[in-house]
Amino acid sequence: MAVSSSTAANLVVGAGDVFLDGSDIGGTMDANTFQVETEWYVPDLNGVPGELQGTRYKSSENVRLGVTVVELTGSKLIAALPGWDTATAGTITTIDTDDTRRVATADYHDWILQVDGLDGKQFNFYADNAVNDGGLEFEASDDGTMGYRAELMSTWDGADLTASPFRIKIITGVSS
Repeated sequence: MAVSSSTAANLVVGAGDVFLDGSDIGGTMDANTFQVETEWYVPDLNGVPGELQGTRYKSSENVRLGVTVVELTGSKLIAALPGWDTATAGTITTIDTDDTRRVATADYHDWILQVDGLDGKQFNFYADNAVNDGGLEFEASDDGTMGYRAELMSTWDGADLTASPFRIKIITGVSS
């Protein structure tokens, strides 16, 4: 297919903005990512040389939103450390873990990656009830900016298993 008059309007360039529970988290670095992870069951049928059309069954599906946060605050750090706690005494904020092993529901957050396109088009990628599924690593160097990479995995709400904890919205007519 060749380039057309609508090609420019359909290109999306830029890392976008990331929101944590409705608030912009500020600057990010590297690529922000939104990855749908699906696990399938496919029966291994005798006499069929491969997968038989119509036999694929979705056994699980989640989303990972990957962000590198560089504007570091206590609240942004604690949002990526499920099961950790924060306390401030005077001018010192301490973030640490205790012996609690089960992640509290308050440690799950709603994240949005919002990327603006051209001519009033906007793409919103949602990861609801998300929790950081990896650890955190900080690297400080003389020629770099310290931040952390979070891999935020959406989770299902047991109160309503029909409500997807992830979705993509394409919005037109957005004024910037």
